Amino acid sequence: MASRFTNLTANIYENMNNLFRSDEDKEPITLKSEVLDETFFTAELFALMLQFNKLTGQNLDIIDFIGTLNKLAFQHLLEKKWTGGNINEQNI
Repeated sequence: MASRFTNLTANIYENMNNLFRSDEDKEPITLKSEVLDETFFTAELFALMLQFNKLTGQNLDIIDFIGTLNKLAFQHLLEKKWTGGNINEQNI
């Protein structure tokens, strides 16, 4: 039997892929009440890594993927001339 982490990763990954599908090709989304704990957010991160690898043709492991996310976030902040403080919806 698959673990909760594996099931969450697969479900989140499939739901994220619906963004790139036409309306008639979208997979039905199964919404269940989930505990928003570290397992959920870790599964979400792994699903994002899987989607990144699929879209870019790369094969990054989770550590390299997190490094890529950090580089992208830092680059974004430099472009926005971020001077510190909290990141929120107004200054993204």
